[in-house]
Amino acid sequence: MEAREDGVWVELQEAEVERTVSDVMAETMVNWGVNRSSEWRLEKFFGASVQMIKLLARACGHTHLDQFEINDLTTWKRDVAYLTGVQYGGVTPL
Repeated sequence: MEAREDGVWVELQEAEVERTVSDVMAETMVNWGVNRSSEWRLEKFFGASVQMIKLLARACGHTHLDQFEINDLTTWKRDVAYLTGVQYGGVTPL
């Protein structure tokens, strides 16, 4: 709240800043106490993960990651199918 000279109170809204995945990852790394070598390993891991997801999206016929859907995924682990709702592709039925 702000008091103006004429005695009128004005409420100021805080500007919301949209957080990106990078912001969350950096904050998590700081909270975990990640040092430089760990930071490099995490960067390689997340970079490789993103590249793999892009490859899977292209294999499903998509041109962008936002076109990726739950129906594009299949799991061979029964527990994962039960927990996530991802389609089960195993031999024995659920």
